Amino acid sequence: MQKTNLNFFYAFLFIFVLLSLTYAALTTKAVELDSVAYHIPLAEKILNGTVFNKAALSSPFHYYPAASELVLSVLIFFHLPPNLFNIFGLLFLGGGVYMLSKRVDIVLASLFLPVWFRIITTQSVDVWLIAYIIYYI
Repeated sequence: MQKTNLNFFYAFLFIFVLLSLTYAALTTKAVELDSVAYHIPLAEKILNGTVFNKAALSSPFHYYPAASELVLSVLIFFHLPPNLFNIFGLLFLGGGVYMLSKRVDIVLASLFLPVWFRIITTQSVDVWLIAYIIYYI
C-alpha cells in the first residue's frame, strides 16, 4: 500500500473513531469511580474557589489538584459534559501522531493510538500524558 493511501486510511480511521467516541461522550454520564470521586469534585472546587481551603476538602486525596482538573473545570464552567475531557485529549493526541508521522513511518507513529481504546468517557489524564510524550519525542 502506498504511503499516501496509508495516511488517508489512518486519517479516516481517526475521524471515525473520534466521531463515535464523541457521540458516546455526549450521550453518557461520568460513572467511573475515579472520575466521580476525585477528578470532578476537584474541578468543582477549583470553580468555587475552595480548592486550597483545607476545611472544604472531603478526602485526603483532594490535596493534590493537577493541571488536568483545571482543564476539566473549564469544561464544567461552560456547561459541557465532563466526558469531553478525553475527546479534546484525543484531538491533541491525533495532532501529535500526525507530527510524529512526518518524521517516522506512519505505522510506527500509530503504535501510540491504542490509547484510543481506553475508556474514553473517563476524566483520567492518560490520553493527555501520551500526547505530551509524543509532542516531545
